[in-house]
Amino acid sequence: MKICVAGVCTAGKTTLVNTLRKLGYQAYHVAQEHSYVARMWALRRPDFLVVLDCSYETSLKRRAVPWGVAYMEEQRRRLEDARVHCDLYLNTDDMGPGEVVDAVVAAVHKAQIGGSMMPIVNLDVVKKVPEIEIYINKGNDHLGAIGYTEHGPRHANLVANIAHNVLARLGFPQREAELAAIAGYLHDIGNIISRVGHGQAGATMAFTVLRELGMPHDEIAVVMGAIGSHDPEESGHPVNNVSAALILGDKSDVHRTRVRNPDQAAFDIHDRVNYAVEHSFLRVDDRGKTITLELKIDTKISPVMDYFEIFLTRMVMCRRAASFLGCDFGLAINDVRLL
Repeated sequence: MKICVAGVCTAGKTTLVNTLRKLGYQAYHVAQEHSYVARMWALRRPDFLVVLDCSYETSLKRRAVPWGVAYMEEQRRRLEDARVHCDLYLNTDDMGPGEVVDAVVAAVHKAQIGGSMMPIVNLDVVKKVPEIEIYINKGNDHLGAIGYTEHGPRHANLVANIAHNVLARLGFPQREAELAAIAGYLHDIGNIISRVGHGQAGATMAFTVLRELGMPHDEIAVVMGAIGSHDPEESGHPVNNVSAALILGDKSDVHRTRVRNPDQAAFDIHDRVNYAVEHSFLRVDDRGKTITLELKIDTKISPVMDYFEIFLTRMVMCRRAASFLGCDFGLAINDVRLL
């Protein structure tokens, strides 16, 4: 679906278009406010036309505009035809960038399903798909058979929650945070096929499930990209905001509850390090633009150096993900900041 955005200057067009593109939408800015050709907007042949507006007072608050009220009214005159034919008109005076994006995405979804009020695909809808629970549990069984730590419902739900919270706390659109939750919940379903390449296998499996649920293909593409790029750790890179949030949620899940081996004497280094972690928390500071993994480790069970020995590649991946979201990544163990 091609989305075109027109509107007066400072109404939020550029921010909206850039965010929609990051979400996978085919979005364009139409400079109708600067054209005397009334139907210039139609040259783009949009499937969905959005017109944004704001008051002159709001313009002054957002930017030092070099024009007066008269030119703002002239812009509105040039936008009259677009406003008559638009699919969505929004006055953004009392709306933040995230609210504008959410309103547009909701309207686009409604248009894509023929104007009905069918609910948007969210995490609750995904969780109700019977085969998903089977895939998660069976994949966890397969990993248990080859000695891996827990990758079942606990891990899936935790990663979903953390991925959602990362984007929500950093002020990204609610819909983008919801896609992160969906990607987080589904990210390990490929383990039913093989641990090797499970990210790519899981992305393919997610496509089938999400398509059947009626999720728009632009959103499916975002979720698939996130799942497919969370592994392998040595070469994985974030490809979109949802991907970055998923990486942070997945790689920060280290805790003794993940250890399956009941015999501590038989622990390998992965069991020992996970079992030593008594508390873990991913702290997101939106003002300071930092994301910090805080761990409390029982050093009698495992020294701190063991953590770095097996998780260094994870921390590098987390740093890439945090940087993608415009943040610095930090690591604090037993109240001592190490990164």
